[in-house]
Amino acid sequence: TGYRPADRIVTLAPAANGEIVTSQRSVVASVDVNACSVLACMDDGREHRLGPDDIAADRLAHGYATTVHRSQGAPSTPPTSSPTVVDASSATSR
Repeated sequence: TGYRPADRIVTLAPAANGEIVTSQRSVVASVDVNACSVLACMDDGREHRLGPDDIAADRLAHGYATTVHRSQGAPSTPPTSSPTVVDASSATSR
């Protein structure tokens, strides 16, 4: 699963040393393929760099189709495309 700028994402576990909570939604602002990280703009205006551990498949997901529980009160944003992709499957270093 790859992430691109403007993708809606949702956290599946806490991230950024606890500054981002589970089910928090954001938009990918930029992707650093070399560092295997994304810069996320949170819905509350904060920005956080999410590294390889934070973007692993069990910690981050696309947020376009979320459950009712996760999406309550969240604004809808149409998806856009970009050629830059980071692959979360190569991000894990276990």
